[in-house]
Amino acid sequence: MTPPPYSRPLPGPLAAARRRLLLAAWLGRPSPATIEVDGFSLMFEAGLPDPRPSMGFSAAAFLLEAMQVRPGERTLVLECGAGWVSLAAMRGGARVVSMDPNPNALQCVRRSSLVAGFGEPDVRTGDGLAPLGVDETFDLVAWMPPLLDGPSGSGRSDRHVVGDRARITNVLKGIHPRLERGGRVLFPFPDRDATPWLHDALRNIGYRFAAVRYSQAPLLGPVRVYKAWPAGQSRPGEVAAGEALSGASWVLRDR
Repeated sequence: MTPPPYSRPLPGPLAAARRRLLLAAWLGRPSPATIEVDGFSLMFEAGLPDPRPSMGFSAAAFLLEAMQVRPGERTLVLECGAGWVSLAAMRGGARVVSMDPNPNALQCVRRSSLVAGFGEPDVRTGDGLAPLGVDETFDLVAWMPPLLDGPSGSGRSDRHVVGDRARITNVLKGIHPRLERGGRVLFPFPDRDATPWLHDALRNIGYRFAAVRYSQAPLLGPVRVYKAWPAGQSRPGEVAAGEALSGASWVLRDR
């Protein structure tokens, strides 16, 4: 199915109403002690966004549709939340580092990892990429960025739904030099609020990128999962339809 053309953000009051509805749907649900999802028992803490589908859509599930990890790959799960994406990467044999600014999220990941039999996880609390060591690099960065464009909210929970372009761009800049040869960053983002400024940011940072999944989410509108990787010797920018390569082919073309 051909996705619709990019749409402009909803104006004023309509945009505010849409954000309120999304906040109520994703953050206003009761916080159970344990969430059963995808064969995992996530030990849940109050104040975290529920990763399960709401109104038929889950950003975490959408990201996982496109996430492929190989055994031994060093994987960073950024803004990991309750840990569904982290556990899925562990199940695939990846060596996972989970990071989130909310310390409750790291407690969830630790307990859920132990319950799932994956052992003691590498979990770190902090904003953005600050908790990483200077020389740490990754084969895959799976990122759950804010899903709506706009000023950051004052409440901690707002960070998971409302973000600003400068912060998102800075995180993408920080990820770029931390990707290994053949490494990639994978993240979901809404067309209505993101493009074309997101495409411009990826191009200016030095990424080649492609939208590898598409969905039409209630209220949020058209959403894509983007895969981006350092351009190397190639020209930065969006990979044309039918040109997208995977795995070793990217390494040979863009390195």
